[in-house]
Amino acid sequence: MADKGNFNLNKYYIYGAGKYESTDNDGYKYNTFLSSNINFKKGWQAEVWGHFNSPSYTLQGKNPSFSMYSIGIQKEILNKKAKIGLRVAHPFAENKEFLTELSGPAFYQTNRMSIPFRSYGISFSYNFGSLDFKSRKEAIDNQDQKRNNGNDEMEGN
Repeated sequence: MADKGNFNLNKYYIYGAGKYESTDNDGYKYNTFLSSNINFKKGWQAEVWGHFNSPSYTLQGKNPSFSMYSIGIQKEILNKKAKIGLRVAHPFAENKEFLTELSGPAFYQTNRMSIPFRSYGISFSYNFGSLDFKSRKEAIDNQDQKRNNGNDEMEGN
């Protein structure tokens, strides 16, 4: 099993001054990413991962949070030289919903947006071999520098 993850947290303060008024807002912004792989017998592997961004605040309101997640499975084939896999993103809801709320002294606005988000994928990878990066010692030849009138003397700077 291989697990990975991170978490970021930021505190922010924003200020805006207009002709007739000034406004400010502050808040915390955070995001996280988590993934896990599980290896099974006979070349099978399962993977899950997820990403989450918190809502963000502006001078006039709040933008929605955003998250996505995926699950997948793959199988080694062809004497472990290839893998074939299936994956589904956002499997438990067909659409992604976003709600934005904005307000000021003279207005209040909400916006609800729905985006088809569920997706399916199939993958195939093949390992053709490995590269050999053995170090070689080579002499450095400065043939690319300018020559003086066709003879082998270098031009001075």
